[in-house]
Formats: sequence, structure tokens, C-alpha cells
Amino acid sequence: MSSLANRAIQISGSSSLSTSINHIEYSHLVVKNLVNGLLQRGATIVTIVGDEPRAGTNGYNKPSIVFYWSVLEAVMEFSMSSAPRDTGHPLVRVVCSEKSEREIPVPRLDLWKRLVHSRSVALDFIPPGWNSNSIKRRAQERRGDALVVIGGGAGVEESTHLYVSHGKPVLPLDIPLGSSCDDGTGGAPEMLRWARAHSRAFFPNTGEEIVARLSLLHYGSYKNSPKNYADAILDFLSEVIRPQVFCARLADEDTRKFAYVDTFFSSVVRPALSEMGYEPIEIIGKSPIRSSLIDIEIFKQMNRSPFSVVDLTGLRPNCCIELGYLLGSCKRTIVTAAIGTKLPFDVKTLPCTFWDPNDPTKSRTRFDKDWAAMTDRPYLSEINESIVGIRDTV
Repeated sequence: MSSLANRAIQISGSSSLSTSINHIEYSHLVVKNLVNGLLQRGATIVTIVGDEPRAGTNGYNKPSIVFYWSVLEAVMEFSMSSAPRDTGHPLVRVVCSEKSEREIPVPRLDLWKRLVHSRSVALDFIPPGWNSNSIKRRAQERRGDALVVIGGGAGVEESTHLYVSHGKPVLPLDIPLGSSCDDGTGGAPEMLRWARAHSRAFFPNTGEEIVARLSLLHYGSYKNSPKNYADAILDFLSEVIRPQVFCARLADEDTRKFAYVDTFFSSVVRPALSEMGYEPIEIIGKSPIRSSLIDIEIFKQMNRSPFSVVDLTGLRPNCCIELGYLLGSCKRTIVTAAIGTKLPFDVKTLPCTFWDPNDPTKSRTRFDKDWAAMTDRPYLSEINESIVGIRDTV
């Protein structure tokens, strides 16, 4: 299985109206080849939909200065030329508002309708009446495992901040495109400068050699071949996208149940996560600590982990505190416990994977099944957000 299978990749950016037409057209080819390659490897694309401003004054004779329609074109072409995927995930996840859907240009309506009818697209609407680009960016980040930025200004810089702050890889490309709004501090090329200086933040769970690898992605080396450039980007992404999973568990070796929990994590949790392409983080001596205080490190790692496993065997107070923090921070979390654990009243309603210390094979099967179910469930915060803005009816 490809390391990009079942990963959600957001592609975001734009171009200035004054940018060279050749640069814009080249970038669209890179984006379409990149989307096709990601879909071939089993990934899902995260994007938006809306109007399509174009360079120049001759309408559809000039290239678009946004890239999401090229993304959707590539998705449509892939869905028509390939057998349906049996992954349980859509080809593309589109974050949308009522206004942005109304702004779909007439020449794009047929493509949009065909995509929706093909069941290749999953639509995620933000609350009715809202159209904030910042809200849409936050919604995309929650659904994405990694971000590729190309051109753009303040928007891609905000998206970069969101992904980096939550421990997700961001790959900025250095094609000189500018921004559709002529804002920000430099867009993707400026973010690339930061990525080189702070590679650990932009590419978590990778080695120091990543900066040298990043320098090989200079677009000038691929000016005559957008396809080869997209392939190089794909190879890079396949190495750096390894979502982090924070693991909270009984850590006191002097307690009677420690050996059971340690065996469960060593024989079930860590192998399962590694095989699925995740990086398990346990702050009990098995992962590097980069902060001066262990409690600070724990909260840093929880914040930078889009996924988490909380084992409540032994009902340690720290595990309960960490579970509350993770749920409140919109982290996709799977709760586990040894058979016989009596969960606290406010946790009983959460799905829990009960494992048998005497049957690791059965425990692994249950963990894999429940993990898959967990990654498809909405965040608790999204369940709450779904009622925000609805008029009082009682």
C-alpha cells in the first residue's frame, strides 16, 4: 500500500493578476499532475469551490488565478479514467459555503454537477449564512493530513500556520506567482524560507536531511517538465506525511497493571499504527523529549498530534485529564481499556476498545476495526458546531 493511501492532502494557493501567463499555466499543469498522482496513490484531495477569476481581460481565454478548478478538473478526469476506489473515502473533499456554491461560474456548472453525480466529491458546508475564508481554511485544515501551498498570500500563510501548529506537514513551492489579493508577506516562497529554517516544525517526524531534499524541489530545475516536478513533489510527500499519534497510558512501572498495558502497546498499538503509516508518540521514555519540563512536552505533543490513543486501564488521573484535553482540542481519539475496566460515568458514552491481555490477536483485530471507525467519525466539536447559528426553536 502506498504511504499516501487514505491521506488527505490540501492544495492551496493563487496567482497575482500581473504574474507571467507562462508561470500561471505551468502551475496549473503541476497542480493537475500532482492531483492525478495523489489519487493514483489512494489519497483524498481537500479543496474549496467558488468563483474563478482569470488573468488578463479576455475572460476564459486566459488562465485562472486560482487553482481549485484545476484540482476539480483533475479529479473528474481521474474518476472517468480509473476503476472506482474501494477505500471508503471520497476522491475529493470540498469545503463549501452557500455563497461560494452560488458563485460557481456558468462555464463550470457542468463539471460541478458531473462531479457531484459521480459521487467522487464529499461536500462539507460551513454554517448557513457564513462565508468567512478563515472559517473555511480552519475546516480544511481539520480534514487535511498535509498541505501543499503554491503562490498565494495571507490565506496560504494562515493555512500554513494552522497546519504547522497542529503538527502536520506543509510543503511550500517556490514558483513566483504572487497572490490574487496582493496581500500577505510573500506567500508560498516566503513560507519555504521558514520551512528551511524550521524544518522540524514544517516536517515533523523526519530527519535533518529533509532540508537538503527540500532544496531539490526548486521549480527552476523542472521548468520544462511540470509532470516531473509533480512526481518529485509526490516522492517528497510520501516521505514526510506520517501523522503523529499521541498515546496516553499507564506509565507507572510499579503498578500491577503496567505489564499488561505495556504488552498491549508493544504488541498491538505501536505495530498497528506503524503499519498504517502513523508515528506513535509516548511520553514515557520511548519518544524524544525536547522541552525542559515533561508536562510542557506532553501538552505540546498533544497539540501537535491530529490523532490520539488514550488507554484508561488503571484510571490514572493524568490519562483522564489528557483525554479531556484531546477531546476539547478536536483531536480524533480512540479510547482503549483492558476488559473489566469500569469507565467513569462521563466516558461511558464514548466508544471504547476493550482489549484482552490474554488474546493479542483478538485485541489487534478489534483495535484495527475501531481505529477505522474512529477516523470516519466527526469531531465532537463539529457535532456541537452543527447547531451553531440555528435559530432558537424552543
